[in-house]
Amino acid sequence: MSPNLQPGIKDTSISVRDTAAFVDRYMPKDVAEGYITRELKAFTWRINQWSALEPGEARSPEFTCAGFKWRVYPSRACFDYCPNTPNYLIRRIYLVNRAADGRYPSRVSLYLECMGPAGGASSTQEWSVPAQGLFAISNAVDPTIHHSNAIHHRFNPDEHDWGFNQFLDTELLASTATRPRPFVENDQVDITAFVHVVQDPTGVLWRTFFGDYDSKKTTGHVGIKNLGSTGYMNVLLQALYFTNAFPKIIFQIPTEGRRWPERNTPLALQRLLYSLMTSEEAVSTLELTKSFGWKPIDCLIAHDVLEFYRVFIDNLDTKIKGTPAGDSLRNMISGKMKSFLRPINMPDQESSRIETFTDLQLNVKNLKDLNASLRDYTSTETIEDYPFQDLGNQNVLKGITFESFPPFLLLSLKRFEYDIATDSMVKLHDRFEYPARIDLAEFLSETVAAQSKSEPWVYRLHAVISHDGGIHGGQYLAYVQPDRQRWLKFDDDRVTPVIEREVFEGNFGGYPSGPNSGKSAYVLVYIRESAREFWEAPMELDVPAHIRNPPPTESKVVKPEDERQKNSKFMTVKLVTEQSFTFHQGFDLAQFDGPKDEESRSPSAPTSFRILKTETLETFKSRVSDHFDELPEDSFMFWSVILRQNQTIRAHAPLHGSIPGRTPDDLIIQTMDAIRSSTSPETHVLRLYLDRIPPGLQGSPFPPPGCILVFLKYFDASQQSLIGLSKIYAPRTEKIGVVLAPVLQKALGWPLDEAFRVYEEIKPTMIERINNLKRTFEQSELIDGDILCIQSEISSQETSDLKARGLATDPVEFYERMRLAPTQGQTLPGANLPSSTGPKAPVVPSPKHTSQLGVVVLGEKEK
Repeated sequence: MSPNLQPGIKDTSISVRDTAAFVDRYMPKDVAEGYITRELKAFTWRINQWSALEPGEARSPEFTCAGFKWRVYPSRACFDYCPNTPNYLIRRIYLVNRAADGRYPSRVSLYLECMGPAGGASSTQEWSVPAQGLFAISNAVDPTIHHSNAIHHRFNPDEHDWGFNQFLDTELLASTATRPRPFVENDQVDITAFVHVVQDPTGVLWRTFFGDYDSKKTTGHVGIKNLGSTGYMNVLLQALYFTNAFPKIIFQIPTEGRRWPERNTPLALQRLLYSLMTSEEAVSTLELTKSFGWKPIDCLIAHDVLEFYRVFIDNLDTKIKGTPAGDSLRNMISGKMKSFLRPINMPDQESSRIETFTDLQLNVKNLKDLNASLRDYTSTETIEDYPFQDLGNQNVLKGITFESFPPFLLLSLKRFEYDIATDSMVKLHDRFEYPARIDLAEFLSETVAAQSKSEPWVYRLHAVISHDGGIHGGQYLAYVQPDRQRWLKFDDDRVTPVIEREVFEGNFGGYPSGPNSGKSAYVLVYIRESAREFWEAPMELDVPAHIRNPPPTESKVVKPEDERQKNSKFMTVKLVTEQSFTFHQGFDLAQFDGPKDEESRSPSAPTSFRILKTETLETFKSRVSDHFDELPEDSFMFWSVILRQNQTIRAHAPLHGSIPGRTPDDLIIQTMDAIRSSTSPETHVLRLYLDRIPPGLQGSPFPPPGCILVFLKYFDASQQSLIGLSKIYAPRTEKIGVVLAPVLQKALGWPLDEAFRVYEEIKPTMIERINNLKRTFEQSELIDGDILCIQSEISSQETSDLKARGLATDPVEFYERMRLAPTQGQTLPGANLPSSTGPKAPVVPSPKHTSQLGVVVLGEKEK
C-alpha cells in the first residue's frame, strides 16, 4: 500500500473549502501534466464524534466522481501479503481507530477507496481509473487550520484503496503548539478528499507493475531482457528494429546452413529480430552477445549508446559486404558533409573536403533547441592571415555544410562534458527542445538545396533515447513511434504506451527537482519522410524460411521404460558460480528454478551438469576444470549448498566439512551420489558452490581459520537494482564495519569513509537492518553462507524523490516487491538502468548500472 508520496504540507491560511485555491496550491501538477481532466470532486466528511468511531466501521459516505464510487476512511492499518491469493492480492486487516483502553494510537492513517463504476459493476469485472487524491484533515470550525498530503494511483479491483498509513501523528490532532486551534476540537474534525480523475489514452498511467503486466497484450510489441548492463544495446536495437528498413537489410544476409547463432552475428541478429516480431514475451540478446565473443561478465560492463552504435554498425558492415544486402546499410545511415575554407574577399575560391558521417554530435549548452544547435554546427568562423593555397595570407571563413543527410539520421546530444573548475565530467541538464518534424534544407549547401527542391528534406522524429541519471550512472529508455500513430516507451523488457508530452516535454530536460530532474534526451533519431521504405509494412515477408521455420533438433525416439532406466543412473549437479551470483537479482544465491534450455537460461542460473551417479568427486572436479576453460584444479574448491530450515538456500560448509568423518583425501574418491545423500538427502539434485581460491592462498589452509564465508549483495536505490557483489571471508571476531569498508572501497570505488547501511537477508519475509556495525560478526550471530545486503546512505531529498516516483528506498521495501513478483529475478518497478555514465560506478556494476568508461569490443567468433 506504499503510495507515490508527496512531501507533507502543514497549515496555511488557504481554506480547505476554497476548492480551486486549495487544489492549485497543494495538488501536485507535474504528475498529471498533459492529461485532460475528467472530473475534479471535493468531498468533506464531518466527523462529530471522533473518539466514538467503531473498529472496522470508520467509513465515510459514498460519493461519485467521473462515474466511479468513492469513499474515505481513517484507521490504523496493517497489511499482510498473502502469496497463496490469486495474483498476489493484498489482504488488508483494518484495525481500530484507537486502542482498546481508549487511547489514540500513535498515528492516523488515511485511505481513498474506489468501489468501482457507479453503474454497479461486479467485483470481478475488470475496471481501472487513474486518479490523484489530495487529503486534508482540518478544524471543523476554521478550515484554514489543516494538514494535507497527496497521492496518485491507478485504482482497480486488486488495488482499490491507496493512501497513507502514517498521515499524521495522533498526538498532533489535539495540539495547539503550532496553531491557534487543534485539528480535533470538541471531538469534531473534517476529513476532505479532493479526487482528480484524468483521461488516460495509454491505459497504464500510474499503474503498478508487480509482474502481471503483459507488454504484448497491451501494445502489440515486446521488450528485450537486460542481461546485466545491456540497456544501451536494448534501446538501440528497438530504434533500429522499428525502421522496417533495418530488419529487411539484415534478412538479406545469407545465413542458411549456419547452425550456431552464437558464432555468427548476422544469424543471431536475424533470430533476434524475428523473435521481436513473433514472441509473446520479452526476448533475449544472449545469442547476439555470444556472437560478439562476449562472456557473461562482459554484459555487466556498461557502455555509451553512441559508442556501441558505431562499433555495432562497423561490425555489421564488414559482414554485409559481398552479400545481396550490399551497401544498403551504409546507404541507410550515411550522409555527407563538406568542410571548407573560403577567402572572404574571393568567395569563388574554396578549399574543401567531403566526408561521410553516420551520426552527428550536437552541442546542447546555451542552445535553445535542435535548430539552434544545427545552426551552431554549421556556423562559420573567421581566421585571419591564413596562408591560403598560392594566394598568400587571407582572411578566410571556416565552416561546415551538408551535401546530404541519410534516411536514418542519428543525432547525439552532448550532455556530458569536462568541467575545468571541478576537474571532472559533468552532465548538462539544460533544457533542450526538439520538434516532431524538421526541415533540414537550410543546412544543405546552396548547390544541393537548389538541385533537390522537388524532394523536400523534411524529417520526422522516429525515436528518442533518453538518459535518466547523472554522470555516475543512470537509465536508458527508448521512446519509439512504431506506426506513426502512437508512441511507445521501451524500458528493457517492459513496453508501455505514452502520451506525446512524455516524449517531448518529459525529455527536454531542465527540471530542477522532482522525478524528471535527471532525465533528458540523449540520442534523437529522425527519418526522412520521403523514404517510404522505412514505413512500408509488412517486413515479415522478408524473413528467410530457415529463420521462420528453423530445422527441428534431431532426436532419437526412446521408449519410456528405457528412458526411466537411463535416468535412474544419472543425477544433476547445480553449481553456483561467481557469475551466477553476480547476475542474480533475487533471493538466495542464484536462480535455481529458471528455464532449463540453454537459450532461455538466465545468466543468474547455476551451471547444470548431468552426470553418472557413480562419478567420483575427483572426476567431477576435472569436468568442472575443463568446462571453465581449464581452470586449474588447485584454484577452486566446493561448498555444499543446502536448504535451511527457514526454506532459504545457502552455502553450508566446505565439502570435506559437510560429511562427518571424511577428510579431503578420503572424500575425493567418493561418488557424487554418496555426497548428495550425505549433504542434501531431501533432494535428488546436488547443489554446490564453486569457491575460487585467491592465488596467494593456494596451497595454504583454506578457508582461512577463524573466518566465515559471507556473501555481499548491493542495492542501488537510484537504479532500483540488486546484484551479487562479492563473497568475503570475514574474521568472526572483527567488527562488521571495519571489515566491509575496504571491501566496498575496492568493489564499488567508494571512499573509505563512505557511510553505508547493512541488511541481513534472513529469508524472503525477513530482511533486517544491522544497526550497530561496531558489533563483530560473531556478536551479530552471522555464520557461513549468510547474505548481507549493502546500501549507500541516501539523503532525505533522495528519499523523497524515490518515494515520489513510487520506488523502493531501501532493501527491505525492494525485497518485498520482489517477493510479490511471480518469479524471482524479474525486473521490478523502476529497475532499469542505462549507460553513458553511472552513479558511484562499481567495478562490477549493478545489473542496470552504467559507466561511461570502457571500450566496446565485438570480437570475431565466426566459424
